[in-house]
Amino acid sequence: MAKIFIWFCAYIFIWVAIKVTAEREVVSDRIKDRLSIQALLYDYCHAVDTRDWGMLRELYTPDAYLEYDVRLMGLIPLAEKGDRDVAIEYISKQLNQHSWSQHLVTNIRIKFHNESSATATAKLYNPQEAYFFFYITGGSYTHQVTKQSDGSWKSHNMYLKATYLAPLVKLEALIVLIVVYVLLKLQKSRSKTKYLDKGKQE
Repeated sequence: MAKIFIWFCAYIFIWVAIKVTAEREVVSDRIKDRLSIQALLYDYCHAVDTRDWGMLRELYTPDAYLEYDVRLMGLIPLAEKGDRDVAIEYISKQLNQHSWSQHLVTNIRIKFHNESSATATAKLYNPQEAYFFFYITGGSYTHQVTKQSDGSWKSHNMYLKATYLAPLVKLEALIVLIVVYVLLKLQKSRSKTKYLDKGKQE
């Protein structure tokens, strides 16, 4: 009887150990997947800010579909959608007009549909500079991501919704405009004074 009890306890111990180990492996894999998906979003920001279009291309599957829903001041459409090549051509054309940009993502949420598919959303904040203006963009990204055979994650569908895109005049540009305005007013005032003086002399 004692031997049966010992064998039963050993069986329970082994069963619990195997189950706990398996659950730990599942949790560990899920943590790795979350970190990989977060890294994908960070790599996207790094690629567009450094204008590394080759790196950006590698973050998407070959059949990826991307949509940029952007409006300047909520009125002027700057939107584009299409496959990976169309999207990269669009964003490179837009960002090459800016001397610098700083894409920041936060509030990342990841919902797994199964072991190899998930939806990742993140908030976007992007200050950037072009000519005499600063542009502030805010919005959100939605990525449909899939796990590749090598364990990496790539986006096969991306949607950017720009909630706002507002231009701000740079301080030095504003100073130049004020100086020009004052000079024009002085010039106009001098011309008027000369005209009046000439009329008095006549």
